[in-house]
Amino acid sequence: MLPSRWSALVVDPSLPASDPIREGQTLYVARRLACHKLNGAASSDVRRDLNLPLNATAHMTKMGMHALM
Repeated sequence: MLPSRWSALVVDPSLPASDPIREGQTLYVARRLACHKLNGAASSDVRRDLNLPLNATAHMTKMGMHALM
């Protein structure tokens, strides 16, 4: 369960429990929340936001790599 102040991290409650998005949220909370924000939500500044300014998939492109450098 996420604190209400991080409502941007909450997945759609209508999604079934078996939806992969729920598994992703569980993994993020368990393994990434302590160091990474997601879409500006969470309280850590230890590491970069996992979706801003580029999402993880965009980082893997030539343009995305140039944007990071």
